[in-house]
Amino acid sequence: TLISEYSCVAQPAEQPAVTRSCEWHLCGNFLTGRQQRFCSPKCKNKFYVFRRRKALKQKAVDYKGGKCMLCGYDRCLDALSFHHAGDKEFGIGSKGYTRAWAKVQAELNECILVCSNCHAEIHAGLHEKSSAVWQQIVENRVN
Repeated sequence: TLISEYSCVAQPAEQPAVTRSCEWHLCGNFLTGRQQRFCSPKCKNKFYVFRRRKALKQKAVDYKGGKCMLCGYDRCLDALSFHHAGDKEFGIGSKGYTRAWAKVQAELNECILVCSNCHAEIHAGLHEKSSAVWQQIVENRVN
């Protein structure tokens, strides 16, 4: 009858609990309870601040031409930086502050985009600041 029909059906085995990690890549804590993406508000904030800064750097790099002005390197966003060729009002990423894009653009106009190697060479004095190439870069530093 009805009872004997259902008693023969095998019950599915319990699914193992899926352990998920916090999405902030430097955290590594596991999520518990009702947590869906982040283990704490602190990790959530760090995640979104990191993402915003990365997007702003990409926008700034694109604004300056997208490649090193000395050697043409363009493979890794993290390897590109800004060298102040004029007076420095503030560092582009100084203290992690986010500023209005118009203010950042004004500061970027005083900078040249260089890769890490060329930036180190500039500070070591290996790029002659009196050379014609350097003067052209500084004069046309907007793009």
